[in-house]
This record gives sequence, C-alpha cells and structure tokens, in this order.
Amino acid sequence: MINLLIIPYMAVMAAWSGGSLWPSQYLPKRITWLPEAFFALGVVYALWPILGPWSLLAGAWSYAWQQSATGPALQWGRDPVHAMARPRRLSPVINFISDRLGFERGDVNYCRTWMAVKGFLITLPVGGIVGAVLWPLGYEVGHRVGRHVVSELLSGAGAGVAIVLFMILTV
Repeated sequence: MINLLIIPYMAVMAAWSGGSLWPSQYLPKRITWLPEAFFALGVVYALWPILGPWSLLAGAWSYAWQQSATGPALQWGRDPVHAMARPRRLSPVINFISDRLGFERGDVNYCRTWMAVKGFLITLPVGGIVGAVLWPLGYEVGHRVGRHVVSELLSGAGAGVAIVLFMILTV
C-alpha cells in the first residue's frame, strides 16, 4: 500500500532541514543534522521493499545532497554578487550548465538550475526527474509569495511526490 502521508512528512522534514519551520531554530548545534537524516528516511522507506538494508546507501546519498549548500539559489537572483561570493560543492556543475545555457552567474535562471540539479541529486535514488522539476518549482513559488518556509515546504512535498510516484511505478 502506498502511504500518501510521505508527502507532508517530506515537506515538514525539508522545512526543518532548512531551518525555516519551528522548532528547528531551537535545535542544539550538535544535532542540527537530524532533520536531514529524517528527510533521508523517506527515500529509505521507498526503497526498503526493493533493496532492504541496501536502501540505507540511497538514504545516505539523499542525506549528503540535502546537506549540500543551496547558497547562491537562496537569493533567487536578487543579489547575484552576494550569492556568488564563495564557491560551493555544486558550483562547478551549475557554472558549466549555466554557461552552456547562457545564464549569468547568480541570476534567477542560475538559481533555478541550481535547485533543479540539487532536487535531481536528492531524489535520484527514486528517479530524480520529478525532483528536478518540483524542487525548484517549490522555491519559485516560495520566492513569489515572499516566504522561505513555503519554498522549503513545497520542495520537500515535491520530494514526497517523487517518492510516491516511484512507489506506484515499482509496486
């Protein structure tokens, strides 16, 4: 049976991971990694019936990319100079793609590309393509309504949708 509760679960875990949803701001520094770990359990949940304990590797993959910096994308094109102030783990990949597509470093299309790649990598164990579309869409909507918590909730819900679709297609 497909559990649709994974969608709101992933939404809340993403917002806690990003620090925009209460009570994430009150977590002691030594356990701020915990929300990302709970987020990654959504991927483990989807893959467990297929891979068993090996699904923990997919969860580790998702966790690692959830932990990767979103830095330049958070400005969503408003302040490209500040957004590009320091390189991040994904910078070389995003720079390569953006250069080919003619996007300026730090502009809104650069940010969309960043979040599409990050969403793809986070959800790759469950297909990746849905995450590549819905992760940046969540940030787009959140930016337009001016609420970062909306960005994180919707991007996490998008990851939940990717998980549900994966589970439907693999049952």
